[in-house]
Amino acid sequence: MVDLSYDEIENLRDLARKLFLPSAPVTTAELLYGRSAQLRQSRTALAIPGRTIFVHGERGVGKTSLAKTVAYEFHHSASEPPYVGCDPDDDFNALAARILRRCLGQLPGIASKEKRVREMGLQLGAIKLLQRLETESASLPDVKLTPDETVEILSALHRINKNPFVVIVDEVDILKNPSIREQIAFFIKALGDHECTMKFIFCRHRARHRFIAVRT
Repeated sequence: MVDLSYDEIENLRDLARKLFLPSAPVTTAELLYGRSAQLRQSRTALAIPGRTIFVHGERGVGKTSLAKTVAYEFHHSASEPPYVGCDPDDDFNALAARILRRCLGQLPGIASKEKRVREMGLQLGAIKLLQRLETESASLPDVKLTPDETVEILSALHRINKNPFVVIVDEVDILKNPSIREQIAFFIKALGDHECTMKFIFCRHRARHRFIAVRT
């Protein structure tokens, strides 16, 4: 039996807490085991302009861990990649507003700099929307956003940010609104049409997929 000092025991406990994460998503490749093929495929997709990543699989197989690991590698180190969880009752307006709000969190105070935002090509209505998203914590049920408008705003924000940027949209499968999936498809098409350099990873549950499948 090895006698350890109090400090040595605490150091071991700290190390165990960092390495043993039974319920929290993993965010580094060193801790993500058995996903080498999916990691390579995802890294390749992020390097290709216009590609969006879809991660499918059963619940608990590590979809979010894979998405976060890839996102942390690609995303600039100054902040965490924006993570957006879906709500069953979301329509596209609610989801788009949440995505924009998370992305604004990467650029604190930018919406108040109206001149700089206007230089990025945004109209007054879009600027006012960004200011509301930045200053109001409540949901904005009156906000109406099309996929094209959402991508235009995201593109402008990324031109200001200029750093590698990845957004994770999780649990897409729980969305109940029948029209939102079609609008998400239009949104993904608009990302390519507008040559938006911001990257998106969508995660969804798929029954009978015991292993993770990556689609790009």
